[in-house]
Amino acid sequence: MQEKVAAFISKYEDEQKKKEAKYREEVISAAGLISDEADFVETTLADYNTWHYNNPSMCKIEDGKYYVKKTMPLSLTEEEFAAVENAMPRDKLTEIRAKIDGISTEKEGKSWAGGFLTVIAGILWIGGLIIAILGANVENGWRTEFNFEIFMSIFIIYFISGCFALCAAELFKKLQEIINLLKRK
Repeated sequence: MQEKVAAFISKYEDEQKKKEAKYREEVISAAGLISDEADFVETTLADYNTWHYNNPSMCKIEDGKYYVKKTMPLSLTEEEFAAVENAMPRDKLTEIRAKIDGISTEKEGKSWAGGFLTVIAGILWIGGLIIAILGANVENGWRTEFNFEIFMSIFIIYFISGCFALCAAELFKKLQEIINLLKRK
């Protein structure tokens, strides 16, 4: 086997082992099986900074590594872990797995402003057509005439207003798509 392929497979297997260990830890913690004593565990700089900001006495740095004092999940055998996993609700396990795999379980937001402005644009177009037809019917003595110039002047105003509302609606929808994309990362 080539070196790069072996390195890739080794790296992938290590990542999978870390994910499984994290999943196991999260399931045990979610079940409430946590040890009574707190111990220092190695952590990331971001986690260390968060803990140091909240409670500096729970943190230490040794040999260039960051440690935080945390209560750890109990050490369980495979049979005990399987029993705990079977006892937990499936949706909770799915949520834990999705969190570890980096998959968002939240529903993506929809732009209520975009939907509202789309409805307003439709109302402007349909209402503008009706108002233009009614406004263009001019009484001339004893009969009613349809004045096309008045019809077009009224309808164009409502049509352009509806177009602006639809443009604003699309802007809000695109902005919401950007927000959803940023939330996923």
